[in-house]
Amino acid sequence: MKMKTCAYLVLAAFMTVLFAGCGGGGGSTPAPAPAPVQFAISPSQANVLADDTDSALITATFISPVPDGTVVNFSIPVGAAKLAATSATTIGNKATVKVTSLNKQESLATISAASGGFTATTKVNFVANIAVNTSKIIVTADGSDFATITATLPATVADNTQIDFVTSGTASLSSSSAFTSNGKASVTVNSTSLGQVTVSASLPNSAITGSVAVNFTIQIPVAASKATILADGNDFATITATLPGSVPVGATINFAVSGDTAVLSSPTAQTTSGGSASVTVKSSTLGAAVVTATYLGSAGSANVTFIQPQFSVSASKGLALANNTDTITITTAFQAPVPADGSVVNFSTSGAASLSAASATTTGGIATVTVKSATAGRVTVRADLSGSSATASTDIKFIAQPTSMAVTIAMNPPITSLAALQFVLINDPGATYNNGSYKIINQAAEQITSEPVSSGNNLTLGVFSLTFFDTLATPIIQLSYNISSGLPGVQVSPTGIIAGTGMNATPVTPPLTPSNFLLAVKYNTDTF
Repeated sequence: MKMKTCAYLVLAAFMTVLFAGCGGGGGSTPAPAPAPVQFAISPSQANVLADDTDSALITATFISPVPDGTVVNFSIPVGAAKLAATSATTIGNKATVKVTSLNKQESLATISAASGGFTATTKVNFVANIAVNTSKIIVTADGSDFATITATLPATVADNTQIDFVTSGTASLSSSSAFTSNGKASVTVNSTSLGQVTVSASLPNSAITGSVAVNFTIQIPVAASKATILADGNDFATITATLPGSVPVGATINFAVSGDTAVLSSPTAQTTSGGSASVTVKSSTLGAAVVTATYLGSAGSANVTFIQPQFSVSASKGLALANNTDTITITTAFQAPVPADGSVVNFSTSGAASLSAASATTTGGIATVTVKSATAGRVTVRADLSGSSATASTDIKFIAQPTSMAVTIAMNPPITSLAALQFVLINDPGATYNNGSYKIINQAAEQITSEPVSSGNNLTLGVFSLTFFDTLATPIIQLSYNISSGLPGVQVSPTGIIAGTGMNATPVTPPLTPSNFLLAVKYNTDTF
């Protein structure tokens, strides 16, 4: 009986504890729910190129450890940008999605991440490529001249953002980076080398870039070996362009010539060790031309003119006997520039005269023929350069054998107050002075006395005046000769010239020479 009573007591105590533990009838307050686990959200880059390809990784990093596979939901306002996924699961406490621009649209997008009741946001700036401009596209390659390069970014890019600059080629930048102010960052660029360089600007660690081209040039010195060239298709000038020392040996220089008629030996030439490159230019057409040399944007030019060949025609003497034996040498002499040796000059005559040849070739710009005639008369000899319209001529005479001639003498320059004049005439063989056929002309007779003296083929003349006279520009002496043969002439001897002026017959200074005596000969058969 006693043992049964004890069993009931144990069971009652157990039931009391059981019901108390189930919270029946009132019990204690429940424990609070745990706080959400926090995380930080950040982009791999704050600025992304708005080209629908460049991207940023958006990463939610949990502050406290969470199980791998924890879900993080990502969201973005409609139309702002494009997420690769709207959720991601953690691996090593991190969950990541990729974001790109939408329709290449520039925007400042806000990306949100949520997990376990916690939410965080970050921003990504989608921008177009950097606009890069230069203050000038052509810069003198002297190391001093420069261009200012300015990178301009959208207003959504914060001021004091670093912009990196790089340049191609050998140009130098004032700095490799600059920081934005009012959306702009600038550096300068210069060079001593010719050619085009590209200056690029970029946001560090991003695909956002921009660039601009700058040409470093000089005025290339270009010279022609001669400015005037014969338009005969043979004569030429050498055109030389001289480049600075920064241009490598063997660099190709391009040449061009204005117009359609001038011809270059080559459209290109390579630089020598001295920096020069040369071509030649020629033409068969009259006119001016400009030859231009260019290299990597630099240029220079030289002007040349293609001209008609210029030459004169002269005769060894203006008069010959019409005996078909006496000859006159006809000479064509070209002025510079002279045609190449071997250029053909054609000759022709008017009248009955005959030429030794119808053409002759030049040597040193000279071509000659001879002409003779059996008929008295005036003859024109004409010369024409073959292949050219250049022409020139001279007139000569052929006369019958004369029997006499008259000689007049004038002074050059005129002499004022002449008191005495004495000189010697040298007579050519075949000419005989007629004694007594000497006279003073164009002066008052009483003012002048004369004393001719004959001695062999030479004739000493003396002219004197007590009252003096001015010779003026007209002949003062006339002489007559008989002719036995040929066409003799006379000339003043360089010795024996005496001249004085005034009361004391003061010697004329400077002393007279044969060139001061102007002699004119007229043959009696020279009637045309």
